[in-house]
Amino acid sequence: MNHEALEALRRGIPVVVSTRRLAYDLKAEFNAQQAALNESVWNTPAVQTWDDWIQRLWSRYSAYASCRCLERSQVQQLLNEIIERDLHLADGEATPGSNALWNTPETAKTALNAWQLCHDWQIPLPALKASENPDHARFWRWANTLQARLKQKNWISPAQTTEQLMAARVRPDPEVVLLGFDSFNALQESFIDYCTEQGTVIRRINGERSRAKQIRRYSFESTNLEWQHIGAWARDKLLQNSHARIGVVTPDIESVRLPASRALREQLNPGYFESDLADPFHFSRGESLAATPLVSSALNCLSLLGELEFKQFSEVFLSGYWGSESEQRLRARAVIDLRRHIAYRFDLFQLIATLSRHLDERAHPEEVQTLLIQKLKTLQSIKAENRGKKDVTGWRVAFSQCLKILGWPAATLNSVEYQALQRWEQVLDEWRALELVCQPMSLQQALLSLNRHCREQVFQARAEHTVPLQIMGVLETAELEFDALWLAGFDEQAWPPPRSVNPFIPIGLQIKAGIPEASLPLQLELDRNVSDRLFTLAE
Repeated sequence: MNHEALEALRRGIPVVVSTRRLAYDLKAEFNAQQAALNESVWNTPAVQTWDDWIQRLWSRYSAYASCRCLERSQVQQLLNEIIERDLHLADGEATPGSNALWNTPETAKTALNAWQLCHDWQIPLPALKASENPDHARFWRWANTLQARLKQKNWISPAQTTEQLMAARVRPDPEVVLLGFDSFNALQESFIDYCTEQGTVIRRINGERSRAKQIRRYSFESTNLEWQHIGAWARDKLLQNSHARIGVVTPDIESVRLPASRALREQLNPGYFESDLADPFHFSRGESLAATPLVSSALNCLSLLGELEFKQFSEVFLSGYWGSESEQRLRARAVIDLRRHIAYRFDLFQLIATLSRHLDERAHPEEVQTLLIQKLKTLQSIKAENRGKKDVTGWRVAFSQCLKILGWPAATLNSVEYQALQRWEQVLDEWRALELVCQPMSLQQALLSLNRHCREQVFQARAEHTVPLQIMGVLETAELEFDALWLAGFDEQAWPPPRSVNPFIPIGLQIKAGIPEASLPLQLELDRNVSDRLFTLAE
């Protein structure tokens, strides 16, 4: 780990790093160093990412600020409503003459990224007006409407906090160390210049390391075969040195999560399903909260309030996260029995009626069947009581009540599931914060909104960076060190990565601003620098 950065932390100087992964490792290294020096007490090391640093400065200033900084999800909700109105959409349904092909939530997400790019790379909004492209014209309208709405309410978006700090002449830290950055965007460079003008001593550190002494290249017929080979390679390395720090870097970590987990368990933890042993590997990037089994079960349970297809109904009734074991067996049998007696699409009222007629009273205790029917009837009553539109707080209370009635979560939770439950409660509170900026919702709109919000939240269980095998994306490798490293999936399709250009900003403006993804030469230079860095991460 970088000794200059560790020394700065010992002196109490804030170290701003490029990734959360680097922040975690640097804190762990600093704490280990202090323990090795037999120190009994020491200050928490001031390590933070750039965004966390800006947020800390804003928190210091916000007590005196006349404006309020919204959450990113709140700004996205504002954009969603602006876009719906602009495209003549009402209540999520297209009115005559509107374009029903627009996916408004995804459009709002892309527009928010464009809004962020305009601020990060200091692209003036009026410059978009000259474009003849209709998408650019639309975004110009949306951005101007958003800007007017924010100004009217005395709000700012997270993309504007840095500009606001400079406009308010907020005094930054006396000294700051920047570690692990390959490059800075235009706004970051402006803020660094501003800090220097205010008397802050800025030190940029990038560790100088030599290229790995031994590099081998392998070719595999499939992704599964490569990960099986990686598992065997990692097992051999750990047999040679149980304390070895082994890394695997892949350009598309999401697409390989399942095959990689399966192959690595076969090689490193063959008794995984019969034991309580934790995996000896860790994915540095979390998964969508909605994809975790516990939260997926909760969202599926809430789907009972709407219209169901049989596949979705099966997922709800086969879940082991709600109801007693005897009720779970009853529900599993009901899925088989109802397959022949219920329509492809149905609602809660039709489900209750069909269950009442076709459940086999001899196969399961009557009290279990009665309890299940009663639960569903109570849900039906709650649905009837909540007709019409309600604010987000009202729907949060109703949804929590529904899950409690169903007995979710019923299972004894392991550590990861308990962390997912805690994150679910946090996300419900964050979702409730949308009430500040959004109109009252119908039941269907509230269900869609909550599902979308959970999909956009990343859940990372606290398992640990101390496990021997770390699997990470390319951009997370800055300033890390390993005893052995494998670059997985770096074929001609995956690396260099395909360009991702935002469609709402003219490509000429993006190139002029210096956005790497918009310019082939800039992107190629950045990818080459990253490639060179990867070959220095291990000896």
